Amino acid sequence: MNIIIASPDTGRLIAALELALTSAALGKSPRLFLQGEAAALIALPLHAPQDAVRQPLGLPTLADILDEISAADIPMTVCQTGLLIAGLGPDAIWPQAQMGGLVSFLAGPGSGQNPVIY
Repeated sequence: MNIIIASPDTGRLIAALELALTSAALGKSPRLFLQGEAAALIALPLHAPQDAVRQPLGLPTLADILDEISAADIPMTVCQTGLLIAGLGPDAIWPQAQMGGLVSFLAGPGSGQNPVIY
C-alpha cells in the first residue's frame, strides 16, 4: 500500500501512520511519502498538537507512533522540495525518513498500486 500524506495536518498524518501500522499488522507492505508542506510534520523535535490530548488518555504520541513505524520497518520517504520549502535539512527531520521524490516513490516497490492520499 502506497500512502501519500499531502496535507500539513498532523491529524491526517497520524491517521495515515495508523493505517500503515494496521496494514503491516495484516501482512501488507505499506510505504509512506510526505509530499510538499507535509514534510515539515516530522521535523525534530517530534510533536503534534494532538499529543496533549492523546498522552493523558494512554494513546501514543506522534513520536511513539513513529517509533512503531520504525519497529515495523515501514519505509518513509520525505519530499526533497517540501524540505526546501520548510527550510529543513535531512538532519532536522525524523532520522529514519529518507529524502526522495514522488516519481521515485511511485516507481518503487508496489508501483502498480493506486496510492491512498491523506
